[in-house]
Formats: sequence, structure tokens, C-alpha cells
Amino acid sequence: MAKVYKTATKAASIIAAGDPLMRQTAERVESTAKAEAAKHKDSGDYLRSIQTARGGGQVKDYIVYSDDPQAISKEFGHTTPDGKFVDGVHAFGKALAAGARGV
Repeated sequence: MAKVYKTATKAASIIAAGDPLMRQTAERVESTAKAEAAKHKDSGDYLRSIQTARGGGQVKDYIVYSDDPQAISKEFGHTTPDGKFVDGVHAFGKALAAGARGV
């Protein structure tokens, strides 16, 4: 009978994070998210805030993120003070979908 070790998942994650394909995918997701964000008229803060970094723990995976304080509202949408809903940019959602397809 096969045995699965408790540390197998972590070991696999460490190995996968070192694969150049992971870096390429993160770069593609960042690039696509920036392209989607650039399609929208605003100050450009959201576009400039999209970045990629490496994780700081044992697993040095890639993290694509926005440090814009309004990122959640810009990504998913928000309601204006007069009650009108403004749809979000969905830059990360579209980028992740494209990344999953290998586009």
C-alpha cells in the first residue's frame, strides 16, 4: 500500500514554485490585468498599483496583487453616493481566466 507523507504537499509546492513556468504565468497574469485596467478611464492609480512579488515563506510562490487602497471597489464594483452601481473593472478575474487558458 502506498504511503503519503505529511510534508509531500509542501515539498511539491516548493518544487513547483521554482519552475520557470510559474514565473511566466505570474508575469502573464500581471500583464493581462494591467491591460484590462488600462481600458478604463480613471486616474491610472489602479493600473500602476498592479505588481508581482515572490512569497516570503518556505514556498517562494508568485503573488500578483494591487496595493491601491480602492482596489476592491475598482475590481468588483461599488455604489456611488447617489445609489448608482458602477461595475468593476474585473482586471484580475479576466487575467486569471486568460492565464488558466494559457492565453
